Amino acid sequence: MAKEKLHNIVEGAEEPARRVMITIPTITGALLAERPARVAIAIALCLGLGYALLLLGPAGAFGAAPFWALPTGLIGGAPDIRNTLAGYWWFVMDDWRWPLLALHNPNWPRGANAELFDIVPAVAIIGKLLRTGFALEVNPYPCWVTFCLMMNAASLAALVRALGQRSALGAVLAGAFGAMAPVVQYRFGHLALMAHWLPVLALALYCHGKRHRFTVCAVGLCLLATFVHLYLYVMVAAIMAAAVLQAMFDRRLSLLRGGFAIVLLMLAGVVPLWVFGLFDGWNLAGVPGDFSNYSMNLVSPFWPQSSGVFARTGIYWLTRGSIGATPGQYEGFNYLGAGALLLILLALPAEMRRLGATLSRHAALALAFTVLLVWAVSNRIYFGPYLLVSYQPPQFLADTLLSWFCSSGRFFWPIGWLLVGLGIARAPARFRPVPAVAIAALALLLQWTDVAPWRAAFARLLATPPSSAFGTPADASRVARAIGAAGAVAVVPPMFCASTDYASPLNAAAMEVELMAARANARMPVVYLSREPPNCGKPLAPGAGVVVALRVNGQTAPAAGACFEVPMARVCSTGDLAPGTP
Repeated sequence: MAKEKLHNIVEGAEEPARRVMITIPTITGALLAERPARVAIAIALCLGLGYALLLLGPAGAFGAAPFWALPTGLIGGAPDIRNTLAGYWWFVMDDWRWPLLALHNPNWPRGANAELFDIVPAVAIIGKLLRTGFALEVNPYPCWVTFCLMMNAASLAALVRALGQRSALGAVLAGAFGAMAPVVQYRFGHLALMAHWLPVLALALYCHGKRHRFTVCAVGLCLLATFVHLYLYVMVAAIMAAAVLQAMFDRRLSLLRGGFAIVLLMLAGVVPLWVFGLFDGWNLAGVPGDFSNYSMNLVSPFWPQSSGVFARTGIYWLTRGSIGATPGQYEGFNYLGAGALLLILLALPAEMRRLGATLSRHAALALAFTVLLVWAVSNRIYFGPYLLVSYQPPQFLADTLLSWFCSSGRFFWPIGWLLVGLGIARAPARFRPVPAVAIAALALLLQWTDVAPWRAAFARLLATPPSSAFGTPADASRVARAIGAAGAVAVVPPMFCASTDYASPLNAAAMEVELMAARANARMPVVYLSREPPNCGKPLAPGAGVVVALRVNGQTAPAAGACFEVPMARVCSTGDLAPGTP
């Protein structure tokens, strides 16, 4: 009897362990089983949406949060993101024009081009169609940010499948890493540049190797990229051109058809610029830029920056916001994250063994990536704080492409995403099922922990109620009503004329006036354009409407006419500034 009881006790103790042993193979088998493409993409989209809701909150993700009335970005502070909103409202509240993005009222009387506000033309056109067709005036950018996080997840899942990893585990890793990428969250403030899914989709299309309608898909993707941001077009076009060139090298495509495809890819970038009106007065070719300043540091993709994994160390070099040997190398922020680096490190040995064969099969893509990498690090190549190489680029390039696309550190993005995709696709395949799932779980945990500072930064932004530079909501409303009633406004001093600090209260106030003017579609003689130096010496036309004279060192510009005072400014309705206005 005692033996039977002892046997039952032992059996009872072994039963949970047996269940665990049965469950682990079941779970690993389900995760490593191949799934259809639609299931993998659905998993990634759900993970992207879930992370967007976690990061922004439901109200922030879909535009109901008060934050979006006067948003502030993680990059560019208040000026850049609000400038995008200002350009959007000027475009949406105006009549349809030709060229498509020509604006009459900002920078009046000369006018401006909405593309110079980084409005994401594809999104702005949808907003304008909603207003003209359905009388709906909406801010679409919260939904755009949510859409980008979802699409970054889905596009990485597509790339991982194209690289051969078709399991549910691959979809989970791709969805999570696509949404949690530090380089995407870092770009909150430059809303157009959160669309990393465009170059990632281009890589997926390249790796898929499907010939059917490839040219149509490639040209369509290039067109879409141009309607989002020109930098993204350059990356997408480079990858698509590499696919065409490789097909020509392999004699899968004739010289004639290949040449025609390359021309179409180029036209996909040029024709929209003509439609936008950038060749009609507002020509981006005339905008100067410092190519060597906004580059990528060689250690940027791999050195911890704003890292949650190393946060407890308190070591500045492991927790700093970004690695930068020049003031502009914040544009070269490309940190991949601790979890992604773990997978890349595990996949690296096998990839290095077949590197020669890979380069032979993908010589055109290797060439394109070499060009993008050389462009990204610029002519002054830094390793941390150390200058390794400096050279003078050809003058014709310095005056054209290198000047037009001077924020060159961004061009590493496709390379970084391919590295992450290879890590996800190859690392789990090197191990038996249980270790593979364990390594994937560890990588996810590391990445989740590493981006904790970004989640905290978003939480602080969204939790901070919008605060007007002009005091109470009633004061701000009074200023906005005056601008709307007059239909014209000038702010003195204009943006960046009294201070070049993005965080300056004067610049925040000037940008708020610009946003008020845009909502009312009012004329404004001097506005902030991201690719133009501040126009501080432009005289104001008499009778221009409302003048908002900001307080500089406690003093405002002398002004005549009916005025009222608000915090930070004197607001006068005549628009006639007295002599001696700064």
